[in-house]
Amino acid sequence: MKKQTYIMIATMILAGLAAVSSASAQTGNSRLVASIPFEFHVGTKTLPAGEYSVKRINDALLIQSIGGSDGAMVQTWAVQSVEPQKSARLVFHRYGDQYFFNQAWTTAERQGMEAPNSRAERNVDSNRLARLNRTQEFVALAARR
Repeated sequence: MKKQTYIMIATMILAGLAAVSSASAQTGNSRLVASIPFEFHVGTKTLPAGEYSVKRINDALLIQSIGGSDGAMVQTWAVQSVEPQKSARLVFHRYGDQYFFNQAWTTAERQGMEAPNSRAERNVDSNRLARLNRTQEFVALAARR
């Protein structure tokens, strides 16, 4: 009976280690660092301007301030580019003075990660933007590994 218990525990530990190493292999070396000079929205959170690390974890991105406690995780999907990227970058949608995280791209890759439009972004008052003669803009910031 003891032998079966030990075998079962060892099997569970090996399965856990396999899952962790699989997740590590999928994330690869996809950590980016960028200085973001404006407050921005990620999912349901609003993050202040600052230096941020962006790390891919399976089909999600963890966006976390460097040296701070601000951060958010957002579910993403892969997007394709015809050409490999010349530089790493983060892409935001801008509506007036509001910025919403949209994409992350790494250097020399054809695949990036895109976040869905958040509820806050979908609720941007388009009438107000029309009165101010503003439309959605794309803002790309350089990032580094």
